[in-house]
Amino acid sequence: MPTDRFVSESARESALQLITRSSRITDPPGPTFISALDDFICRASLQNSSTGESTLEPGNVIEIQSLASAGKTQVLFFFAMTTVLPHVIAVLCTLHASTDGGRSTATTSRSVLLGGRGKSVVVCDCDGRWVMRRLQMMLSSYISAKLSQAFENTEKTLSDRPHSARFLPCVDDLVAEALGRVHIFRPTSSTSLAATLRSLPTFQRLMMPGQQLLMLLVDSISSFHHADRWMAEERGKNDGCPNMRRTIGVGTKGGRTPMSAILLALQDLRQTLGAVIILSNWALTNPEGTSVNHAKYDNDKPWFGQHLSPPYPSDPSVTLRPDNTPDCTDRFSMTWHITLPGTDFAIEPFPPSMTFGQVVGDEERIATVEDFKVLALVRKLPSRLLGENGAESVNESIGAFEFGISSRLVSVD
Repeated sequence: MPTDRFVSESARESALQLITRSSRITDPPGPTFISALDDFICRASLQNSSTGESTLEPGNVIEIQSLASAGKTQVLFFFAMTTVLPHVIAVLCTLHASTDGGRSTATTSRSVLLGGRGKSVVVCDCDGRWVMRRLQMMLSSYISAKLSQAFENTEKTLSDRPHSARFLPCVDDLVAEALGRVHIFRPTSSTSLAATLRSLPTFQRLMMPGQQLLMLLVDSISSFHHADRWMAEERGKNDGCPNMRRTIGVGTKGGRTPMSAILLALQDLRQTLGAVIILSNWALTNPEGTSVNHAKYDNDKPWFGQHLSPPYPSDPSVTLRPDNTPDCTDRFSMTWHITLPGTDFAIEPFPPSMTFGQVVGDEERIATVEDFKVLALVRKLPSRLLGENGAESVNESIGAFEFGISSRLVSVD
């Protein structure tokens, strides 16, 4: 093959993109740690099995959509926790027990499997709902439970005597180390969010030495929707453009809109860093485009509509190459879509007639809150598989999983 033809037909990519593409096989993101979701992805995915036990792929985009207060942020907390936790830790346990003659001490050490990824996560907290105290509590509860399980047999030998256990490193130190891999940004507008996303490669290089950015969480991609819509309406009036939705999607005189800038930045992060991107999204409309306000929930139609205008994908589908791998160079698209139906599982608010004493003594409600279960529906919407001859085939799969929300932890099967 002539040199000029070889050069012209070779794919152009940076060294960082090459490394990211290679990491798909050498260092995949791993599973979601939600067994029902991992099982569904294994059944429904058209991706190659080259990533072994990993069900997530570098550059995957997951959208979580629901009504308000249905559990979207709690799911993000779970993904953040499993990302920043180390996989295995070496722990020294010192047991102090009281005896008739005084005190005795026993020391033992072992490796404790926490099962995390030991990587970093970036959170764009657009809604202002990301409370680090919640994540700290989840990490502390999880690590404490794992340490107790690991040294359960050792403590049983002293069960007939008063005793106390000390761990080195202690739980607080392990939590602090994990939280050091969480980086939170709080954008105040769509433009601010786009600028934040654009700066992440530089931020990682300068401010995250020795850390690998594995997961990017945006909570929520809809946070600035109403402000952007108002600006688009005002711009449409000034430009004499009656089609407000077209004004939002295309911009003024062909200019780039805030949403298109956000999606371009996210697409770049998929290609350059291979980050797994999880977006929470509001549910404002039904599939027919009507408002969900005061609408009766229909179990036969569990999905919500898309209120965000193009270029945000209204059909979260993904185009696949002939080798069945996601085409991240294509338009921005979703890999997996999760819906939290919400209304059938929501806890009703207190009636105005209840007194504070009645609220505190409502044992049934307390028990419900402490063991709150949420059903999540997951789908891989029509995947357009491009064959060698350019022909398209369509694949659609639907599954479900459940998770629990308590005061100290988000639990999954």
